[in-house]
Amino acid sequence: MSVATPSPSPDTLAYSLTLPADLTSPRIARATTRAVLQLHRLEDVTDAAVQVVGELAACACRFTSGAEVYLSLRCREGALRVIFYDGHPRHTHPRLAAACDARRRAALRVLGCVVRACEG
Repeated sequence: MSVATPSPSPDTLAYSLTLPADLTSPRIARATTRAVLQLHRLEDVTDAAVQVVGELAACACRFTSGAEVYLSLRCREGALRVIFYDGHPRHTHPRLAAACDARRRAALRVLGCVVRACEG
């Protein structure tokens, strides 16, 4: 008895990927995102999502204190959800936390422009 596997669609998009925190990971994350989104027939958001993933990957690899970063791609309720986790712990000192937050925001300026342009 064979079990029917649903064909890839936006509703079945659910991928997670752990990558090394090095200079090759943004390229790998972009290529994987492009392939996955095209497979799931999400061509209309692919270019913007690849840009977002590339920016998040570069920032995550820059700020992580660990050896790995984590990417999650999901489609829920008609929205693509991209999560990049870098494992950088929150600073306990308020001034250090504020400075770190400011550096991260500055590093993600292009990302903010892409998200606003795509109304996401």
